Amino acid sequence: MKVLIVNPIMYTNETNNIRKVKSLKDTLMYNVCLGFLKRGDIPTLIASADYKPTEKEKYPFKIIFFKTRFRKICYPRAIPWLVGFRKFCKENKNKYDYVICSESFSLTTLIAVHIFKEKCLVWQEMAKHQKAFHHLPSKIWHNTVVRFLYGKVLIVPRSKEAQTFISKYSHNVSNQIIEHGINIDVFKNVPRANAKQFIVVSQLIERKQIDKILYAFSDFLTKYDDNYILKICGDGVLREKLINLAKKLEIQNNVIFMGNLTHQQLTYEYANSKALLVYTKQDNNMVSILESIASGTPILTTSVPYNSRYISAKKLGIVKDNWNATDLASMIENYNMFSNNCKKYRDKLSSSHSAIEFEKLTKSTGLLG
Repeated sequence: MKVLIVNPIMYTNETNNIRKVKSLKDTLMYNVCLGFLKRGDIPTLIASADYKPTEKEKYPFKIIFFKTRFRKICYPRAIPWLVGFRKFCKENKNKYDYVICSESFSLTTLIAVHIFKEKCLVWQEMAKHQKAFHHLPSKIWHNTVVRFLYGKVLIVPRSKEAQTFISKYSHNVSNQIIEHGINIDVFKNVPRANAKQFIVVSQLIERKQIDKILYAFSDFLTKYDDNYILKICGDGVLREKLINLAKKLEIQNNVIFMGNLTHQQLTYEYANSKALLVYTKQDNNMVSILESIASGTPILTTSVPYNSRYISAKKLGIVKDNWNATDLASMIENYNMFSNNCKKYRDKLSSSHSAIEFEKLTKSTGLLG
């Protein structure tokens, strides 16, 4: 089958200045497309040119980058306007078996729904109104466009929270939840060592609350085991501030700021850590959590990420708001159980599994006849 995947925003940005990356191959939607490809489908990915990588890459499927305009109103990081996208849809109206559009609050989704009609699926991740302009554009959009213009288009949630949210505005929301998938082949047969280390994989920005992780880790070193290392993988505007905090807490010898790592380097660090540590106060489904589980590495997280629901249910780690040193010790004590559960659950996180679920859904709803 030929599948068109419309996902202009390839990764999250905190500001309208889109940060540049060397590669798109670690992004969620790229790996979703890989899942369709492995199933024998022919995916085409639509993306904003603002997210085009700085280095030339070869892809096993087609990615079409569209330039954006009206950038002061149609923020490229939130609701981009893709130049020429409508024309593309009209010219290729009969080329694709079905179309998957990211998010209901999207100009590209509205265009695709209008042209492809019931051939479209809307894949909903957002479970709250966007903050831009005090939530007003999002609220108006959902109460008018989604409610009256999306018609019979099926909306497929990526989490229970997204399902609850979008059901307020549409009566055509799937009972089935389909999450993002990752390329779990990357995490197979990674050498494991019995290392005394925890890992953080995150942008070093305010909402990730890495400072709280440092405080908890410092307390853990004092109360439980001062031989442990915390590896912080990622970069951001708070890097120097966090380095200084580690010095202030006198744990600088136990904290290593790794910077941005290649995926190959990162898989090794996941595999050799007792837990991935998450203290975020605002996130949806986090790719780092999926990667960690696929590596057999348990999670210690707040209840904020939508992934936390099955982490708790499947005993893949500990979900606790305001977790502390005692919880770090508990992760070590229960590591073998948590890790074994992660290994059993990993296949459900594959991008191929997501593609299979979409195929089943399109057939069961009559989308593919």
